[in-house]
Amino acid sequence: MQKFLLGQMDSGLVHQLSSRLKDLEYDNFRLERKLQETLSRQWRIETIFSNYLFTAAIREKYEQSRYYCQGEEGSANSSRDCTRTGKTYFVHFVDYLGSNAFRRIQDALDIANDFDKVVVAPGVYNEALIINKQVILISNGYVEIRSGQSNVITCCAPNEGCLIKGFVIRRLDSNKIDPTSCGVNGAATSGLNTEKSLTNVSERDMREPRRPQEDEGSKGGGRVHTSENKFGIYVKEGRATVEECDMLSECGTVVFCNPRSHTKLVRNVICGSVGSGVMVTGKGARILAEDNHIFGSTGCGIDVRNNASCTLVKNRIHNCDKSGIYVLMTNDARIFRNEIWENHFSGIEVTNA
Repeated sequence: MQKFLLGQMDSGLVHQLSSRLKDLEYDNFRLERKLQETLSRQWRIETIFSNYLFTAAIREKYEQSRYYCQGEEGSANSSRDCTRTGKTYFVHFVDYLGSNAFRRIQDALDIANDFDKVVVAPGVYNEALIINKQVILISNGYVEIRSGQSNVITCCAPNEGCLIKGFVIRRLDSNKIDPTSCGVNGAATSGLNTEKSLTNVSERDMREPRRPQEDEGSKGGGRVHTSENKFGIYVKEGRATVEECDMLSECGTVVFCNPRSHTKLVRNVICGSVGSGVMVTGKGARILAEDNHIFGSTGCGIDVRNNASCTLVKNRIHNCDKSGIYVLMTNDARIFRNEIWENHFSGIEVTNA
């Protein structure tokens, strides 16, 4: 009888323990699932943090400070060897997500000093930038800078100038922006007059841009006249180097170079401009364009005029509504080994008329 009661107690205890064990297994399953989700989220964050924002070699320094000192081309040298000029310079990070970095590119440019670097994390930035310092602006992935109201980038950096590398630059027409396409209007040129002009010099090209009114003490951050607000990159004065960028303008010239400006364009894609792809005008303006791909302009591919100087090497220019290269009233033009085809007018046109 006692053995029978012990057997019933044992079976009840076993059943109770078995039920408890199932509850623990279920709780363990929930905890493991929660842990996997947490680890997966942490892995995604770490992936973005390490791979897309910057490399792991500089992560520890980034966590300690918003900017840090590093040597030329990323090598960690001593502070006395840390720049082109022997002075210490800093790297400023921009991330629109705001993880211990600047959210806006212009904020980083404002705080940067000469020879500093501004590294931009992947994303789309709706800004109009003014670069009036000798800084290096580079992307760390797909970075698109767009503006619908004014020039995307206005350069007026003195001395050695500024470097812009690896960006997608879009000057959008605010009257044609389609909200469903995130601001990129695929039919941006649908409202344009498709009839071909009989001359390279259009009415728009003949309008000389009016110079902005600035205070005597300003450093290039003054008000820009509305006629100068339709460019992808506007080199107002000083020096500027643009490398490996993809540029487009829906309402004007993609790259416009003012008198007394020195511009270098290397390995860029310039397409879809309303007007010339690149225009250089005025005495003292100089441009070196090498290995660029220019196409789809409603004007000329490259337009050099009014005593400007140009050196054009290994560029590919095609499918422009006017000439591929147009040189007007300029006696200093060097053109070597360019590929020019399927333009509406001449491949290269040189005139003093």
